[in-house]
Amino acid sequence: MKEMLGQILSSKSGPKDVIVEDVIQSPAKSEEELLEIIRQLESPEFKKKLINLLSTLGGSKVGDTIRKMLRVLGTNCLWSNYSLKGKKNKNFSELSLCRVVTKSCIKIHRCSVSEVEDCIAETLKHAPAQKDGPRYKKRPETNTNQPADQRAENNNLE
Repeated sequence: MKEMLGQILSSKSGPKDVIVEDVIQSPAKSEEELLEIIRQLESPEFKKKLINLLSTLGGSKVGDTIRKMLRVLGTNCLWSNYSLKGKKNKNFSELSLCRVVTKSCIKIHRCSVSEVEDCIAETLKHAPAQKDGPRYKKRPETNTNQPADQRAENNNLE
C-alpha cells in the first residue's frame, strides 16, 4: 500500500520546487517585456514550466490565485492597460498568456473557465488603483504609537 501511494504521489505532474526566477526573471513592466514572455510561450517546454510555476502559487480562492499569478507576470501599471475583453483598453483574452493563466488556475481549483475569467476581469479592472498603478493613492501614515484620541486630534489639526 505504501509503495502504491509513493508511486501515485511521485507521478503527479510538475516539480513543486520551481523557482520563479528560473522561469521569469521579474514581472513585466512594459509592453515589450510582456511580448517577450508571450514569444517564449511558443516553446512547449517554457509553456509547461510556466503553467507549473503558476499552479504552485496557489491561493485560498480563485481571485487570490489570479492576483498572485498576474503579480508574478506583470506590474499593476502594465495590467492597467488591459481589460479581459478589450472594451476600453487592450484585450487580455486574446493573449496566449490568458490561456496559460486560465489553465493554471483550473489545475489548482478545479473551477470553470467563466469563474476564472470573471476573476481576471475584476483583477484587471482594479489594477490602476493598486500599488504601482497610475491611479494608486498612497495612504497617509498613521503613528500607531500614539493613543487613538491623540491621533484623531492630530488629524483634525491637518
